[in-house]
Amino acid sequence: MKREALRWKILGMALIAGMSACRTPEPSVTLSGTARMVDTLAAIYRRALADPMAYYLLNSRRAEWWRKQSEQAGGGAYFAYQYNYAQELLAAGQTEAAIRELQALLARFGTYEGAPETRQLLEALATAYFRLGEQQNCLAFPHPEACILPLQGGGIHRRGKPCSRQPHSGNGCSKAGRSTFSRAGC
Repeated sequence: MKREALRWKILGMALIAGMSACRTPEPSVTLSGTARMVDTLAAIYRRALADPMAYYLLNSRRAEWWRKQSEQAGGGAYFAYQYNYAQELLAAGQTEAAIRELQALLARFGTYEGAPETRQLLEALATAYFRLGEQQNCLAFPHPEACILPLQGGGIHRRGKPCSRQPHSGNGCSKAGRSTFSRAGC
């Protein structure tokens, strides 16, 4: 009797297993290579938006992050955060905004001859003005000689606005930084 019950249990389990194996499989969704790539890139973008500081090319988002940090900071941290904010603005192509932020830092912290912060700010400001010159001359007025150093012929800067200002005009060409900018025409 026990053997008979065991046979029926085994037969029942075999029957259930056989019926489940005969079931029509659900169609699996197979994505094409292009669709998989789109999904992958969308996932990377979502992660990047969640943590822009991990993605060095998201400069506008990183600039916003640094701006928020500087609003909450004080003292020396404010200088570092605001400086990083200006650098990210420059990298994001927001050159004039970067110049304004760097000038504001120079105005707030002053220019002390030989201070590392002064040199750092003046070099960043010189880079920003150089970039503005590139945008105004090279990109706005393309010419075969534009943006090839040494500048000559048709590559000479025609819009003198960024660096033709006199020192002390608020463009960062202070007494301490005059030697830094003298070669650039400030």
